Amino acid sequence: DYIGATGETPALVVIDYLQILQTPGGLTDKQAIDANIRAISAFAVQRKIPVLLLSSFNRSGSALGKTSDNAALSGSALIEYQAEATLLLDAFRTAKDDRGKLTAYDVISQSNAAGLPVPVRLTVLKNRNGMAGMSAYFTFDGAHALYTERTPAELEQLRYRAQRTGRDGGTFPDRSQEVSESELMM
Repeated sequence: DYIGATGETPALVVIDYLQILQTPGGLTDKQAIDANIRAISAFAVQRKIPVLLLSSFNRSGSALGKTSDNAALSGSALIEYQAEATLLLDAFRTAKDDRGKLTAYDVISQSNAAGLPVPVRLTVLKNRNGMAGMSAYFTFDGAHALYTERTPAELEQLRYRAQRTGRDGGTFPDRSQEVSESELMM
């Protein structure tokens, strides 16, 4: 509609998000997702416009903490197949969180309860034209819709603080009470 109304071609189209796009009635959820993916792919190729398509995780993969691969995408294998690249943005979990079976929801809840930003990781799951498997680390401040780049060690520290606050109600008023990077790796 925008292109027809303005005659302008946008540099990027962002769709937020796939699972809520409208489709003709009578289709199953999977059929609707497949139809939308095919239409979006055809649009991108015909117009030569990159499309950033947001998609949700399937609930079973997310609940089990299995959000580190394309199988966690909700609704259809065609999502991963058609994509040039897939990026995963999820809550950062430490090895201790994984051993304790903490889900992304648990990590977010602990961070919010402690008044801390949520630690997140952006991972390249697939990249047809480049490298995959790389991650970047951030904190997310929901009150300000702000992402700040961090190191993995900084996220480990935030997780430690959130876990401690949730366990004993205490906080860390100054940096002298924070643990060192080597202590975090134990």
